[in-house]
Amino acid sequence: WSASRDASSTTRLLSICLSKGERACCSFYQALGSEDPQLASDITGDHLH
Repeated sequence: WSASRDASSTTRLLSICLSKGERACCSFYQALGSEDPQLASDITGDHLH
């Protein structure tokens, strides 16, 4: 996959998540943080220390 396709896929996933509401987004981010903390950090902008 190219970087632009990855960014497009990420944007689409986040748009879907946001359309489901705040609770769904929180659940998604919590699950993502448990499975892949680095990816969660990259998406949310929270940098791990």
